[in-house]
Amino acid sequence: YSGNVYRFQVDLNKWLIAHNKTTIVEDGKWGSGSSAATLLFQQSYGDLTNDGKAGPATKAKLFSIYG
Repeated sequence: YSGNVYRFQVDLNKWLIAHNKTTIVEDGKWGSGSSAATLLFQQSYGDLTNDGKAGPATKAKLFSIYG
């Protein structure tokens, strides 16, 4: 379990809900659901690498919206 992953999942779910997408489990564990949802988020912004990973640029973008 990671608190940082949990916070990312909570904020990612806010984005998913706002864009009428299926939400993920907020369990603080990084898995295929978190990765797939992150990829959807990344694909919506041209300045992010589409790799499904919560790297620094992806975190910064998500937290600038919901953090």
